[in-house]
Amino acid sequence: MLNKFTPKQLDNFHILMWLLKDIFWVREMATLATLMIIPTVGVAFILTLQSFKYKKGFLSNFAILCWMVADSVWMLDEFYLLDINWITTLFFSLGIFSMGYYYLFVVDIFKVREMYNKPSK
Repeated sequence: MLNKFTPKQLDNFHILMWLLKDIFWVREMATLATLMIIPTVGVAFILTLQSFKYKKGFLSNFAILCWMVADSVWMLDEFYLLDINWITTLFFSLGIFSMGYYYLFVVDIFKVREMYNKPSK
């Protein structure tokens, strides 16, 4: 079914799933919020896989996937007192490193490569 969506439609569907999960979370509807983890993280995973061959898209989709997993673990930890907050930190950190790599080496926001590629005088 999900293969009938364009990438943009799938991205928009993902946002809907994400918002529903978070609404259920804030309303303390633990069962519904927990069930929404499956489509939210599942669609983020599919988007990440589909973008694998495009470095720019992959890194941002991977960061979003990490964010969704971290957010879901955080929610589960709040609802069920699992003492697994360290997993949240791990996935948020993976997302930050992914975006850091993107900005430093893919789009070269600080022009790091220019420093090293200039001919010496």
